[in-house]
Amino acid sequence: NELDMLGIVNARVMSKGRYGRTKVVKLAISERALIEGLKSDPRVAWLLQD
Repeated sequence: NELDMLGIVNARVMSKGRYGRTKVVKLAISERALIEGLKSDPRVAWLLQD
């Protein structure tokens, strides 16, 4: 997906045997950098107000 290509998250497919495959998603940047980036976007900044 786009977030994986931008390097914001890492997503890999993991086999769970008979339970099928699942995608494991991990944040690739610091939480602080993510929050600052979201605060700079006026469409979502109101969600992060203290």
